[in-house]
Amino acid sequence: MVVATGFFDGVHVGHRLVIQQLVEAAAVRGDESMVVTFWPHPRNVLQKEARSLRLLTTLAQKKQMLHSLGVDKVEVLQFTKDFSSLTTEQYLRMLMDRYGARTILLGYDNRMGSEANGADQVARIAESLGLEVIRTDVVPSEQGFAVSSTKIRERLEAGDVKGASEMLGYGYSLHGVVVSGKRLGRTIGFPTANMQLYEPLKLVPGNGVYFVRVRTLDRELYGMCNIGCRPTVSSGSSRTIETNIFGFEEDIYGLDIELTFIEKIRDERRFDSLEELKNQLEALQKGEPAEVKTFAYHLRTYENVCFSLLEVFDNLFVCSACACGVQIHSFYARLREKILQVILNLFCSVAESHEFLLFAIGAVNGGRDSISAVVAYEFVAVFVQS
Repeated sequence: MVVATGFFDGVHVGHRLVIQQLVEAAAVRGDESMVVTFWPHPRNVLQKEARSLRLLTTLAQKKQMLHSLGVDKVEVLQFTKDFSSLTTEQYLRMLMDRYGARTILLGYDNRMGSEANGADQVARIAESLGLEVIRTDVVPSEQGFAVSSTKIRERLEAGDVKGASEMLGYGYSLHGVVVSGKRLGRTIGFPTANMQLYEPLKLVPGNGVYFVRVRTLDRELYGMCNIGCRPTVSSGSSRTIETNIFGFEEDIYGLDIELTFIEKIRDERRFDSLEELKNQLEALQKGEPAEVKTFAYHLRTYENVCFSLLEVFDNLFVCSACACGVQIHSFYARLREKILQVILNLFCSVAESHEFLLFAIGAVNGGRDSISAVVAYEFVAVFVQS
């Protein structure tokens, strides 16, 4: 058995490197891969001041994500004070005896045992027990520091959901049920869905207004989420998660809702009246430049789905070969998001030249029913007939 052990909160890009190497190492050795993790978080058990620690993933989410990355088995050990008294050697022997571990992967920041040994010390002890050791490298963020669950939590608490998502490798999300609120939003034309989290230990981003992707009733929508104490309408200190779903007025009380955070729009603030709040919400929905960036920017996916030149030429060939429609290649994953991305990018103040070219030639070759247009501040001296 090839084993990696740790809490793996968030299963972020650094964890994914470890998991990738774990799966590959197991395949090369003709063996199975296993992740041994813990619940609850060790800090919640050992540090009184850390009992308020909130997590990036629930246990169920973590197990599902690890399996989706190719891990054969995920074992969860109950973390208790007695368990924390095991030395590094005792813990490694347990992995060998209980799970048949023969190879262990160590991340750059692995700590193990009651001695809190670092990766170098753990490697020496593991090798003395006859275990093969595979070491992984640091995964730096775009800002240059090492990616870690702690750094991601700090970003989320500061409201930097975009930065957190870059380190996670996916959009951070909350999952819960829609509960009844005071329904004040409905009185000003902005009904909101009030979320109650399924997992109370899940970390909620810092107070503010966010642009979010909403999933409910098996539909994917967009909306504006306010996290905070609603200072305009309430004098209390309890935090709420309220989302105005764009173009959606169905009754979803008691139903599942999932919010994926795209970007923070502004901090939460108090308005002098409900009318002033309503005007601000209307301005945000209209996308005033000072508050909200381009429409295409907010509706983009987290992945970089910009077409390369090779893809452009490939699509030009397809446009020429199919005059009555659009052919889509099977290797384009997340199809609808990619098509939406390219179409919406045409509405930016500066359209990408290859996107304009792609759609313009589609209009030329597509015959009578195809028209290409670019909406931009610059004067475009191009006319398309038919």
